Amino acid sequence: MRFSISRSSLLPALQISEAVAKKNKQMPILGHVLINVTEDQIEISGTDLNTQITTTASIAETSQAGTPEPGSFSTPASKLADLVRLSQDGSIFDFKLEDERLMLQCGKSRYRLVQLPPEQFPSFSEEDDQTVSVLRIPAEVFLAALSRVKFAMAKDDVRYSLNGLNFDVKSGSIVTTATNGHILSNCLTVIEPTEERPDPQLADSRIFPRSAVLELVSMLGRMTSQGPALFVDVLVGRRHARITLGNVTLHTKFIDSKYPDFNRLIQSSFETVFTVNSSEIRSVIDRSLVIGKDDADSIIVDVTPEGVEISLTNQEMESITEKIPCVAFEGEPAKLGFNGKYLKNAIEQVDSDETRISMTANSLYVSDPNHSGWLALVLPRRI
Repeated sequence: MRFSISRSSLLPALQISEAVAKKNKQMPILGHVLINVTEDQIEISGTDLNTQITTTASIAETSQAGTPEPGSFSTPASKLADLVRLSQDGSIFDFKLEDERLMLQCGKSRYRLVQLPPEQFPSFSEEDDQTVSVLRIPAEVFLAALSRVKFAMAKDDVRYSLNGLNFDVKSGSIVTTATNGHILSNCLTVIEPTEERPDPQLADSRIFPRSAVLELVSMLGRMTSQGPALFVDVLVGRRHARITLGNVTLHTKFIDSKYPDFNRLIQSSFETVFTVNSSEIRSVIDRSLVIGKDDADSIIVDVTPEGVEISLTNQEMESITEKIPCVAFEGEPAKLGFNGKYLKNAIEQVDSDETRISMTANSLYVSDPNHSGWLALVLPRRI
C-alpha cells in the first residue's frame, strides 16, 4: 500500500473523521482512523461504536512515492491529524506500509507511526436494518432544527433516553426535541416534499445519541459556511440512521429506549405573557451570572406591567438587581426563580430582536416571534 496526498486534501477530511475517534484503553482501535486506499481517492473513517463518520479525499496520481497502490490501514487519529495540521501549506504527504509500520514522509521530515490491522476496526453494518423513511433536507434547515434543541440534551444521565435528541417525522415536517429534566427545547421544522421524497413519515420517533448530534451540528456548520446551499440525505432505519452531506457520511445507532411524553408538559394557556428586547435580557442575565457562578444560585424573574426585574443573590450575599422595560405585557404579575444557565441557554436560541416569554405558576416558556415552531420550557426553583 502506498499513495501521496496534498495537505489541502487530507486535512479537512481527517479533521471530520477524527472528531469521533477517541483514545480508549480497552479498545485502542477506537483511537484510530481507518484509511482505505483506491486508485484515485482515500476513504477515512472514525468511530466511537455508536457513531461513525466517513469522508473521502482525492490523492495524487503520481509522486515520489510512485503510482498509488490500493490497501487499508489504521493509525492513531489525533497523532496523524496533529502532524498534518502542523505542516506547511502546500505540503505533500507520501504514505506507505513497511514492516507493519506506517511510513510517512513530508518534505525533509520522516515519520514512523504505529498501525493496527484494519480487520480490528469495528464494522458498521446496516444489512440487517430495514429502511423506514428517506428525507432530503436543505443543510441549513437541518442544522437549525438540531442547533435549537441540542443545548437541552442531558449528559451521562441515568435516564438513558435523555442523553440524546428525539427525532420525529410527520407529514411535511420534522420535530426535534431534547430535555435533561430541567429544561426542554422543541422545534417543528417544515420541509418541502420533492418528487424523490414525497411526504416522508415515521410511525415512531427515534433518539439520536448525544455524540452524533454534536458531530452533526459541527459538520453541518462547517460545510454550510463554505459554499452554496447543500442538501442532506437522511436515511432512517429501525436501529440506525445514515446522513450524507457531499462527500461526508455519518452512520449512527439510535438509543434503544422510549422518550418521555413531553407533550403533556407543554401548555397552551398562560397566566403571564410579556415581550422584551432580546439583547437587553441577554445582557442582564450575563451580568447576573458573573455574580452567581454557582449552580445553586437562582435568578429571580419578577415581572409586572412596569417591567421585568431580574435579581440574584449568591451564597456570599453578593447581589445584583436590574430592571428592563416590557415591550408588551398581558396577564398577571409573576415571580419565579430559575437556574441562570438554563435560562441563558434558552434565550440565546432566539434570533429575533424581541423575545416572547410566557409564564404559569410552575413554568416559563421562551419563544421566538419569527419562528413559531420553536419553544423552550424552563422549570423553576423554589425562591
